[in-house]
This record gives sequence, structure tokens and C-alpha cells, in this order.
Amino acid sequence: MSGLLDSLRIEAALPTVAGSLLATEFADFLRTEESTSGAQISFDSAMRISAVHAAVRIISESLASLPLIIYRRLPNGGKERAVDHPLWSLLHDRPNSLQTSFEWRETICNHLLLKGNAYSFKVSVQGRLHELLPIHPDMVSVELKRERVLVFKVEDAVAGSTQEFQADRIFHLKALSSNGYSGRSVISDARDSLGATMAMEEHGARTFRNSAQLKGVFEMDGTLRADEKTNFLDSWKQNHTGFVNAGKTPLLEAGIKFKPISMSLEDAQFVEARRFQISEIARIFRVPLHMLADFQSQPRANMEQAALEFVQNTLRPWAVRLEQAINVYLLESDPGHFVEHLFDALLRGDIKTRSESYGRAIQWGWMNRDEVRAKENLNPLPNGIGQQYLQPKNMGVAGQNNATP
Repeated sequence: MSGLLDSLRIEAALPTVAGSLLATEFADFLRTEESTSGAQISFDSAMRISAVHAAVRIISESLASLPLIIYRRLPNGGKERAVDHPLWSLLHDRPNSLQTSFEWRETICNHLLLKGNAYSFKVSVQGRLHELLPIHPDMVSVELKRERVLVFKVEDAVAGSTQEFQADRIFHLKALSSNGYSGRSVISDARDSLGATMAMEEHGARTFRNSAQLKGVFEMDGTLRADEKTNFLDSWKQNHTGFVNAGKTPLLEAGIKFKPISMSLEDAQFVEARRFQISEIARIFRVPLHMLADFQSQPRANMEQAALEFVQNTLRPWAVRLEQAINVYLLESDPGHFVEHLFDALLRGDIKTRSESYGRAIQWGWMNRDEVRAKENLNPLPNGIGQQYLQPKNMGVAGQNNATP
């Protein structure tokens, strides 16, 4: 009875929390940080930086595309897929009524990368986990109470109130942490670098908005009245600024002369500075430069090795972080099961490399033909003949007389 009442209390609190999930524009306004360049950095403004957007999407989509499998531990130390586990459908297919497993993992990875924390509300029905609803990280704060008890405070931006939840109601993922219970925000730690990138993007956009013309001053011998100045400047803006007016020849009257006083974008090494900022962002997120479309800094000849390093040094730590969080916080009462991502698809070589590797595996008997066919998304051979393990005739068990009579 208590489990049912508990689930009803959770369901009663859900509408208010759901309101917070959708009111991210309020959170973004409140969680804005000013960089040294003067640019205001927030969750949404950081995502408007093209290199940041690309890096976050690459990592989030790559991680979300990996199959997330629940395994059952076997007595012999092996494992098998636990497709009958109660959490299989929730983690593998649909964590909530609004998202697929891909979309949910993409969302929480997005939150982790930028804010250092990802939160999902655990909706339970009759004591069983029913849904995982992501909460915008700007709406949540974590407080460590005495006796190492964590309390999560979730803001309701619409109602202007805050709800408190115990740790067993919130699924929390944290990135690099200084205090051990909350992650560090990239937006905060790298706000100056992100702000410089944003300032340069805005500078370039404003330059092109003004038809990429040089800044300058108008010179004349006489003096114009106030209304004449206004009319002249309005006419100039209307006819000689903006992309659509590029290339027009201005007509200056009354002895007015235009004198440029600023450097061009090329003189200011704008392009080189922009490329440096792309490298800065790639360094922050540990993404190879060629994945951010910077092929000059990273030649195509090195891409295969860079892709392997991306899987090993970038994706794997995030995958292990998610796996261990699920094992500890969602499967804590079920030590006989665990989750893992399948990296096989990302680590596959070309067809020639795979064929040679599979051939050795079958020849030396540590894979059978059906296992190889499964990796290539092929059906098993008929009559179970693909289940046989083969070995060379000149091989035998060590320490035994294996001579053929």
C-alpha cells in the first residue's frame, strides 16, 4: 500500500516539475555569465557558437547512437543479454513518453557537456521505475546535508517556487567535480574562451551586415545643419550599408569626402583568430579538429587515428560515466545485472581489415562463424553448423600427447 501511495505522491508532484522542464528560457536568462570580452554566456548562447554546437552534437549523438545493453551475469563469469529485465525497455527503447532512448541520452549528454550536470526525475509506479524525465540543469541545485545526504532543489520557473527531492528521486550524472557531488560547468570554466569566440562571430556578422565596408569618417569644408546631418546619415545607411547594397557606388554631395580609418578583417588576421578559437573549443571538448571541419590544422591522412582517439579518449569516458551511474543508482538493488555500451560499430575497420581479423578469430578458435556473422548483421548458418569452433590440426591441449595415431 505504501508503494502505491508513494507513486501517487510522485505523480502529484510531476506536473509542477514538468513545468520546470519546459521553462528553460527562464533558466537561461537567470544563469547568464559575463565573459572578459563582455559577451554574455549562457546555455543557449554557447550553443549558438558554431564550433561549440558542432562539438556538443558530435559527442552527444555519437554516444546516444551506441546500443545500451543490460546484461545478466552468468555463474561462469560470462554474460548474456537480459531482454526480460524490467528496465530493458526503459533504457534501450523509451525512457519517457516524450523521448526515445537516443533522444534522452542525447539530452543528458548535452547537459553534461555544457553544465557539468544532468538530472532526470525518476517517476515510479507501485515501487517500479516507470520513467526518467530530464530536467534542465539550470533549474536544479544540489545541497549536501549532514550525514552525507544530498538534497536536490528543483525550481519551478512558472510558479516561482522550489521543490526539494531526496537523492532517490533524482537520477544525477556529474562531470568533472571539485566537491564530489556536483559537476563543474564548462560555461563557467571556459567563459572567457567562449566569450572571445562569440565576440569575434558577432564582429564578423556586423561587418558583413554593413556590407563589409571599412569604417571611416565623412569630411567636408562647411558645416551642415542638424536636420541635414540626419538626412544624410539616414540616406547613407539606407543606400550603402547592408549585404543587399554591396558594390553600389556612392554619390557624395556638397564636397563631402569619405576617409576610411580602420583595418580590414584580413589585416586584423580575423580568419587566423577564428581558426585559433576553433582549436580552443576542440581542446575544451576533446574533439578532433577534422570533426569540426578544420582540415587545414588536421590533415586527412591522420583522420583514421584521430577517429580512434576520439572513441577512446572522448566517447569512452562519457560512456563509462553513464554506465556506472545506471549500475549504481538504477540497478543498485540488482547486482546480478549491469549495463554496457557496444562500441563495435564505431571501432570497425574497412571490409579488408575485418575479413582478416575474422579469419584469424575463426582459424584460432576463439570465435565461431555465427559469432562473426552476428557482428556483420547476418543470420546464423542453418542446422547449427556455425556454432562449431575450429582449430588448426597441428594444435592441441598443452601438456597432453596430441599425436595422431
